[in-house]
Amino acid sequence: MLKKLRSYVNLFQSLDKLSRAADFRKERKFSEMFSALDSISCEALDVDIMLMRAAALIELGEKKKATLLLAKSNERIRSSTVKKDVKTYLELYSVLLIYKAADEDYSTNNLLKSWDSIDLSNVPGRTKRLFPIEVYNKG
Repeated sequence: MLKKLRSYVNLFQSLDKLSRAADFRKERKFSEMFSALDSISCEALDVDIMLMRAAALIELGEKKKATLLLAKSNERIRSSTVKKDVKTYLELYSVLLIYKAADEDYSTNNLLKSWDSIDLSNVPGRTKRLFPIEVYNKG
């Protein structure tokens, strides 16, 4: 019982650190963001950490590192994410980051179909806030 309680405390502390890291990213304080991410020791948030780190690396121009990290995060998403809509949402976010790293247009019908297949009510608000997706239908 005590062990389970400690794991919940660790999860909530880690979520707080992840939220602070997201705030640092918005403020473009990348060294603070990376420090906050490095201080998180919660396996349940590994995908979140990888995606946030990759997005920041793209913003810093380190696109090759970001792409390698995104490939690793995609493997983790496929193997560890249980809920279909959350998995599809995170995979789509990752693909959009890969397109961004390659400076390519991503408004293809396949991506729009992926977006349309997601029931956003099944995706946690925290996920949508940390990893916002903007999809524009160009016709």
